[in-house]
Amino acid sequence: DGETVQPVGAQPLWGDPDPLWAVGDWRPDEVRVVTADAQTRIAVLGICGASDEQLRVALFAARGGALRHLTAWP
Repeated sequence: DGETVQPVGAQPLWGDPDPLWAVGDWRPDEVRVVTADAQTRIAVLGICGASDEQLRVALFAARGGALRHLTAWP
């Protein structure tokens, strides 16, 4: 019937067409979703030293192939 199946106890991070969920005991301040545009986004689970704006800029760089920009923060 086209309905998306969701894992038990999951916290939806974004929906269709490619849904993503976080499962587990995540505190609200440990789950972030940063969107650069309609098709470019990243979910950060846990503690990350990057600000949302830094992640957004890195997403734009990663679209050009510079993935290291998304892995530079503690």
